[in-house]
Amino acid sequence: MNYGAFAASQDYKRSCILVVVPEYIHNDTVFYSEVIWSIEAEAQAQGYILIRESVTKSMEEYLTLPSFQQEIPIAGLLVVGIFKSAYIECLYRMGYPMLSVDIAYHNVPMSCVGTKNLNGGFIATKHLIDNGHRQIGFAGPVFTALSVYERWCGYKLAMQNAGLDINEDYQVLGEVNSFKLLNTVEDMTPYIKHLHPGPTAWFCAGDRTAIAMINIMAINGISVPDQVSVIGFDDIAMAAMVIPPLTTVRIDRKLMGKLAVEQMCRIVKTKQDNAFMTSITAELIVRNSVRAIEK
Repeated sequence: MNYGAFAASQDYKRSCILVVVPEYIHNDTVFYSEVIWSIEAEAQAQGYILIRESVTKSMEEYLTLPSFQQEIPIAGLLVVGIFKSAYIECLYRMGYPMLSVDIAYHNVPMSCVGTKNLNGGFIATKHLIDNGHRQIGFAGPVFTALSVYERWCGYKLAMQNAGLDINEDYQVLGEVNSFKLLNTVEDMTPYIKHLHPGPTAWFCAGDRTAIAMINIMAINGISVPDQVSVIGFDDIAMAAMVIPPLTTVRIDRKLMGKLAVEQMCRIVKTKQDNAFMTSITAELIVRNSVRAIEK
């Protein structure tokens, strides 16, 4: 999409960046707050004003666009979090430069700043394999977010490279057209078919999913990591505080927010967006929720 006519009509240094977030993360203090704080700091450093708009479930269902004063000069839209494809298309038709943060969408040609999710999923699963685990389960809503699907692909790649079979009974994937994030005990429990005996380790595609898994184990009298190991993804603050402290894959959320604004500035300045993907490297953080077993 060529944004030349739009960009020429205003001085981007006196413009606003509209950050659009779904209702479920509006007051998030676990993951996205750090991303948004970083976006705000970098936007200010670049001379932009930040406007945040929360999209309710009703707005998303009825494709109702965010409301803001039309005279406000919008330089571009940053989409943070998970939206349905139809709503992304609705936002895209507004005609502003648009970039997604953390979650990639392929139904419209827009850029994204996210994480090397496949690589992160591979790293997490390989850590379990290197610690002697052969029966490894996966938990995460692969039908809800592309990032989780990519982590699942990384899990499968690591299992395949190690010559290990994937037991379908050890796959907690959610359901098609379901928006359950599988990050609570209540959401997870109906999908878990086997606990003990079951996999000796679980790779959970998010730390909140991993913490829910640890709680499910505790409810059923199963010790983590003595009987079952658990690894997460994101490295949220709670990961270091849960018992046992969670081994996980760290995402640099501050860098994610900073890069998102930098890339938006580039799009507006060059008046062109060729739809690129910027991926941040994931880092393994070893704590105490994974136990080595005999290979």
